Amino acid sequence: MSFARLLCLSLEVAGMWITASPPNPSPTKQRCLIPNWREEFLRKLAWPCVFLRTIFWLTALTEAMAIVTNMVYLSSKSRRPFIMEFTLITSSFPHALSAERVAVTPLSLLGSMTTFLGAMLRVSCYNTLGKLFTFELSLHRGHRLITAGPYNYIRHPSYTGMIMTIIGVICSNAAKGSWLRESGIIHFPLVQITVAYWLTVAMAVIVSLVLRIPNEDEILRQAFGEEWTAWSKKVKYSLIPGFY
Repeated sequence: MSFARLLCLSLEVAGMWITASPPNPSPTKQRCLIPNWREEFLRKLAWPCVFLRTIFWLTALTEAMAIVTNMVYLSSKSRRPFIMEFTLITSSFPHALSAERVAVTPLSLLGSMTTFLGAMLRVSCYNTLGKLFTFELSLHRGHRLITAGPYNYIRHPSYTGMIMTIIGVICSNAAKGSWLRESGIIHFPLVQITVAYWLTVAMAVIVSLVLRIPNEDEILRQAFGEEWTAWSKKVKYSLIPGFY
C-alpha cells in the first residue's frame, strides 16, 4: 500500500505542477484585459496561489518522506541510527514519520486520479491553443477562435481542468489514510489555520474562474462576432458537458 500511495502522490504532484505552470510567458500589460473588479481580484490571487502550491508541495514531500522512511525502517534488519533520530525528533505528535496508517482509500484514489486527469485536460488545452494560451485574460495580434480539441466539447476546458486538480488534491488530503489526517499534525492550531487559509484561497480561485467565464465569453463575442455565436450555439456548455 505504501508504494501505491507514493504513486498516487506522484500523480498529484505532477498534476499540480502542470496546472500551476504557465505554458507561455505573460502577455504585455497593453494586451492584458481587465474588464471589471473580478478579473482584478483574480490577478491579486497570484501570490496567495504561490502559497497554495508551496504548502501542497511541502505536505506531499513530508508524506513521501514518511512513507519512504517507513519502508526502509521495516525492510531493515537493524534499526538504523538516522531513522531512530528522525523518530525522536518527531515524537511530539503520534505517527508523524510513521506511514503505518497512511494508505490508499477509495476517496484518496479518486482524488489522485481527478487531479491527474484535470492536469491532462490542461495539457490538452495548452497544446490546442499553443501560443495563444496565457493565464492572463488577453487578446493577441492575429488572435483566432480555437474550436478544436477539448474546445469542441466545452467552451472553457482549461478551467474545468484546474478545478478538477484543486478538488482532487482536497479529496486526497482530506481522505482517511492521508498523512495529513493520520499523522495527527492536523490537530495543531497553526496547521488548522494554514489548512483553513489554503482552502479559502482554493475556493476563491474556483469561484473567480467561474465568475470569469461571462467576461471571457463577452470579450470573445465582441472579437469574433458571428463566428463565436455559431460556436457557442454548437458548444453550449462552459465547464461540464450536459450540465453547466
